[in-house]
Amino acid sequence: MKELTLNLQSPKSTVIPNYFLDTYMPKANGEFVKVYLYLLRFASEPAAGISISMLADKLDNTEKDVMRALKYWEKEQLISLTYNSDNTLIGINMSASAPVDTALKSSDNALFPVGTNTAASFSIAAATTAVPTAIPASASASAVHTAAIPATASAASLLTGTQPQVKIPDKVTYSADEINTLNESEDFKTLLFIAQSYIGKTLSASDTDTLIYIFHTLKFPMDLAEYLIEYCVCLGHKSLHYIEKVALSWAEQGIRTVDEAKAISSFYKKECFQVLKAFGISKRNPVDSEIAMISKWSKEYSFSIDIILEACNRTMQAIHQPSFEYADSILTKWFNSGVKHLNDITILDAQYSNTRKRAAETNKAVQQPTVKPVVNKFNNMPSRSYIYEDLERQLLSQ
Repeated sequence: MKELTLNLQSPKSTVIPNYFLDTYMPKANGEFVKVYLYLLRFASEPAAGISISMLADKLDNTEKDVMRALKYWEKEQLISLTYNSDNTLIGINMSASAPVDTALKSSDNALFPVGTNTAASFSIAAATTAVPTAIPASASASAVHTAAIPATASAASLLTGTQPQVKIPDKVTYSADEINTLNESEDFKTLLFIAQSYIGKTLSASDTDTLIYIFHTLKFPMDLAEYLIEYCVCLGHKSLHYIEKVALSWAEQGIRTVDEAKAISSFYKKECFQVLKAFGISKRNPVDSEIAMISKWSKEYSFSIDIILEACNRTMQAIHQPSFEYADSILTKWFNSGVKHLNDITILDAQYSNTRKRAAETNKAVQQPTVKPVVNKFNNMPSRSYIYEDLERQLLSQ
């Protein structure tokens, strides 16, 4: 076949190092590659300023996914991350050349300011977790189990956002011998069958690796792994990549049972995503601060979703943009006023309207000016009091 000629015509372009394309891109997760390429895109414009939330929105990802990608590239020594004393990410240092065996030195890199403006500054201390050293490719099946995630969270803590963050092992490529060993497990055979039945296609080698990662490395119990697949497929997502992202989210929150998964899934579906929809926010998951606030409205204030959505609608009507803080002020006032149902809000509105009306009437009466007659040349003469009948008789008598 004749060779093709590729022409690039672009006034602005991003230079991608060959060592990245040759060595690092083929073995990396596709979402991780997207993050690194987007960092390269801003390398020529460091003054523009970037943030984790901006990267998440641009790449249709979660902030945790972005942080996971950054930690992966740091492990690969393509970048290094800079933190302040509060463990808040403040800079991303990118290598100007192919990495060496030793760690990158910040003096050799071009600094990316992360918090250069108000919109870009944020804390990731509560939203990210440290990524431990990857499991070697030569690890045995038993060794994989030792890297599993401990059961640490309760269903109550999952909904309040107070559960401890869990360290997540890296995903590795398993050898053929390791896969054969894992395939001898009846539970794993069952999981493969269930996955193929739900997804409706024969699983690829990459799909199988993902299930191994979920079942053995993350050590999801069989019933939890089955519910995970069922849950994602019911939402219309049959991609193993999507299923893996949900599994990582559950693992980071310490979910270890189906009941815990159902509790957090119900909370997301019934409240979190309905709130985002009411605010006109789409194509992203709620961040930790938003989840904590929604949890407060639902659990601490015991408000139904109808009351919460009413506050969201009033927020949009008042300031024409989504604001969890503004909605929180509305719901806090309703909570302090003893609101339990939507009818209570109607009563409060009527009371507020009557109070304003009475106040306006009182203010009008107090400020009503005294009307004085206008004096001008037409009414500055003394009035006369004639009786026309008397005048007529006088004239006739003459």
